[in-house]
Amino acid sequence: MSKSTPSFAFYPQDWLVGTARLSLRARGLLITLLAQSWCQGAAALPAPDTPAHITELCRLTGLTRAEWRRIWPEVADKFQTRADGRLVNAKLEAIRERGEEYRAQQAAASAKGGAATKAIWQQIRRTPRPTGGKLGRMKEAHDEFAKRRRP
Repeated sequence: MSKSTPSFAFYPQDWLVGTARLSLRARGLLITLLAQSWCQGAAALPAPDTPAHITELCRLTGLTRAEWRRIWPEVADKFQTRADGRLVNAKLEAIRERGEEYRAQQAAASAKGGAATKAIWQQIRRTPRPTGGKLGRMKEAHDEFAKRRRP
């Protein structure tokens, strides 16, 4: 299983345009291969260049060899064979890369924001309280936080 997100962006307009000339069985094969590739990682699919690889692909997709031979030519142009002999879909890999970049940016922003908030709360806890009670401390914390958030 891939360590990335368990889902990928699916754009219905792109799918309908990109698969308009495919048979229903070919569309089923394509989405199954894309899902397998996403879940198992970029190098999950072997190129169908040997009988053993075709057997593995049939197992992953639930097709017989005869069905594979009939349907694969319709979707073959949606995949490229890498130097290591694995199949990849360029569009799916671009989506994977964008998602990983976005998650890295969000994690960096979260760490930065979390550190600032933690520092504010630590300073507030160290500051003597002129007013007592929980409500007074909450108001002070809110005021201090709001003051620091203003540019």
